[in-house]
Amino acid sequence: MTDARTTWAVATAVAVARAQGLRVDDPVVLAEGYSVRVHVAPSPVVVRVPTVAATTRPPIRPWLERELAVTTWLHAVGAPVVPPTDLADPGPHEHDGGVVSLWQRVDVDPQPVEGPRYAAALADLHDALASYPGELPVLPGPRTDIAFGLPACEALLVPDDLAVAHATRARLAPWLDGHPDGLVPVHGDSHTGNLVRTTSGALLWNDWEDVGLGPVEWDLASLTLGDGVAAAYPRALDPQRLADCRLMRRLQVLVGTVGAGFEVDATVLGQWVEGLGR
Repeated sequence: MTDARTTWAVATAVAVARAQGLRVDDPVVLAEGYSVRVHVAPSPVVVRVPTVAATTRPPIRPWLERELAVTTWLHAVGAPVVPPTDLADPGPHEHDGGVVSLWQRVDVDPQPVEGPRYAAALADLHDALASYPGELPVLPGPRTDIAFGLPACEALLVPDDLAVAHATRARLAPWLDGHPDGLVPVHGDSHTGNLVRTTSGALLWNDWEDVGLGPVEWDLASLTLGDGVAAAYPRALDPQRLADCRLMRRLQVLVGTVGAGFEVDATVLGQWVEGLGR
């Protein structure tokens, strides 16, 4: 991410927070990637500013609206999520060409969550999501990122790697183009970094931009999750669906990351392509 983009994101976060009546003395960038997250200190609020995501997932506002709607509902029914802030209107807010949302800041313990505990937390989350009353799109993350990323990779991947990506896309057509059955509400991007361990010991689910309908296996397909987590998930999984979802996740990460313009180490890129079965 460019310094100019980060500078713009911080300025946007500060402007929106102050317009909402929040005190901002010392904005701190907590993370940056597809979005920039800014703690508008001393207010206990984090402003999320989509940057790369606003380009790869246009229009970005509906994604934020879904995220806020689902997390507001989950928080109201007692599910463990990082909620939107209750100190101001959480948004989405538009400013200077950007669309942002406001979230409660939590104190994070950086220790990773153990596999069995993660699997149990995910099963509980699926139980809570099952009764969500709103409408959700089918697999919005992979469908959108692959549709955007694959054409963008035409000039960025070597021909052999590009051929593998296209062949994988063709294998996944039933998921990416069709209307598969057995879909339920899922987090959509449930890698280990999005289950936050707080300093009080609580586990909170974070980052709901990709929430949608999918098989439960999609939430177990993140590249940060090993076979042990799937084995610890306390409900029956379909092995073929899990394999398909892992393949779809690898393709999403490959073409989404490269197509968005992020620099990828050649060794890592090779591993991603190898994971597609070349």
